Amino acid sequence: MSDVLKLSEVVDLLEQLLPCAANPQKLSVDDTIVGVQVNYFECGGIALGFCFRHSLLDATAAANFVKSWANVACGGDDDIKDVIFDYTSVFPPQDLSDLSKGIYKENYAPSSEDSITKMFMFDGKKVAALKEKLSNGPCLDRPPTRFEAVTALIWGAVIAAKRETKAINDFTSPSHVAKVSVNLQKRMNPPLPQCCVGNIYQVTFANYPVEKTIDYNSLAGRIHESIAMMNDLYARKLNGGGGFLTYLKNLAEKRSNKINVKKRL
Repeated sequence: MSDVLKLSEVVDLLEQLLPCAANPQKLSVDDTIVGVQVNYFECGGIALGFCFRHSLLDATAAANFVKSWANVACGGDDDIKDVIFDYTSVFPPQDLSDLSKGIYKENYAPSSEDSITKMFMFDGKKVAALKEKLSNGPCLDRPPTRFEAVTALIWGAVIAAKRETKAINDFTSPSHVAKVSVNLQKRMNPPLPQCCVGNIYQVTFANYPVEKTIDYNSLAGRIHESIAMMNDLYARKLNGGGGFLTYLKNLAEKRSNKINVKKRL
């Protein structure tokens, strides 16, 4: 597997292990909730590929599902009494029908024509060195996490590439924007159990002025601030009383001037 991950066409190869397209553009209500494909290799190895409906599971819940299945397959406990399916007290039901009418598709969903998927492999020692380097600056009061450091590096590269092809005066927005998904389980008070089923995460955005010189310590600081904002109080306020849909509508209005949004996948 380590040799496979080094190949330039690794994304296309990995997609062949999945039972469905990795990013289907259209899904009907009749589509399968979970798809599993068993792959057998001539060397005797086996790989399982999974596809989940994101409307039911986030990445953490999907990972827990796979771990639980593996535990049962190895003779472990198959009791699911501790799995929590209902968190309406924290995330009350909301009418999100407007999302399917264009708000999400027009403002947040990446189009297949404009999206490019690539995989980057970072050596552990180099990531540690990057963290140390980015901690030397005024925008962080402690070393960045691995996620913050690597995201700052990628974000800075995207900004630099964008500036090479477009003059700063030509930008229609005052800021470059990075979109980050934040797991809320440990950020709630009290923290939510690990075995939750649903989408227990929130999207946040980090902004960086178009005219500002690229500074990776500053980029990491902006990312850290946007993530730190997602605490218990903010999450409950955002998801209560239709707040999430209002949040998306407000962001859509701000993006009416085509803010340069780059999503970290």
